[in-house]
Amino acid sequence: MANRNKFNDEVATNGAFSEGVQRFRNERDLAKDHIMGRNRRVGELLCYLNLMRSHNLLPGNARIFCEAAIYQDYESSDSNQAAHYLPGQIIIKVGGQDGHDPSYFVKDTGTRNAIGALFSRVQDLPGDFNKADSYVEKYTRPGLKQILAEICRSVIRAQVPSGNRVGPVARDAFKEWIQRSLKAYLAAINRKTDIADLKRSPVPPGTESAVLKVSTSGDIILEPHLYKPERADVYERAVRKNRTGKVTATVWDYSQQIRILEYYARFTEGFELPMAIVKGVESTFKP
Repeated sequence: MANRNKFNDEVATNGAFSEGVQRFRNERDLAKDHIMGRNRRVGELLCYLNLMRSHNLLPGNARIFCEAAIYQDYESSDSNQAAHYLPGQIIIKVGGQDGHDPSYFVKDTGTRNAIGALFSRVQDLPGDFNKADSYVEKYTRPGLKQILAEICRSVIRAQVPSGNRVGPVARDAFKEWIQRSLKAYLAAINRKTDIADLKRSPVPPGTESAVLKVSTSGDIILEPHLYKPERADVYERAVRKNRTGKVTATVWDYSQQIRILEYYARFTEGFELPMAIVKGVESTFKP
C-alpha cells in the first residue's frame, strides 16, 4: 500500500487518538465498527455537500469523481493494515479548473478539517478487511466508488434553498446509498464464492469483471450478482478457482473476506441517517 499524506497534523493526531489500536476485539465487532463508521461518514459528507450547495459554494454542474484515497491519518503496525472508512476520495471539478477535495471549497478551518477527516480516517484492521473493501470498491458492478460519486452528484445537482438546514435531498441520497451499497456487498459475497457451483467452466478469477457471453448473439452481459441464502454451505467453503479450475487461494482466507462482507451487509441493512449527525453538521458548519 502506497504511503499517503496526512490531511494536516491536527486531523491526523485526532484520528490516531480517536481510533486507537483495538487488537483484542473479535471479527464481528471490528466489522460492525468499520461499516457503521463508513455509513455515518457518508451521511456526514452528504450533509456537508447539501449545506455547501445551499451557500452557493458549489455549482449544480460541478463534476464529481471518486478516486483512490489521498489522505491517511496514520500507518498501521505489525501485520495489520490501515483501512479507510470511506471507499475513496471525492474529487470535485468546477468548470475547467483542476479537481479538489470538498474541503477546498470552504474557508472556515474547522469545517475544512471536519470534511478532510472524513476521508483521512482509517481503522487498524487485519489485512482481509482491506481485501474485502478493495473488492467491493472496484469489482462489483457498480462498485462503492461509483456509487458514492453518483450519490454525491445527486446532492450537488439538486435545487436547494439557501440556509443552514440539511434538506430532504441529503436524507434521500443517504437512503439510496444504503440500498445500493447493500446490493454491492451482496454482489461481492456471491462473486467471492465457489462460482463453480454455477456450472461455469472455466471459472474467471475473482478480480475479473463478472461477464457472460450470450451464445445466441455473442453479446457480453454482466453476471447477475444475487445473494442466495440457501447456498450457505457454498459460501462457507468459498473456494476460489482460476481459469483452469485450480484453487488459487486458501479456503480460510477467502472465507474470512466473505464473513466480513456478510457483516457489512447485516449491519448496513435498515441503517438510517442519525439525527445527531444532521444536527451536528448543521450546528458546526461555517462556509
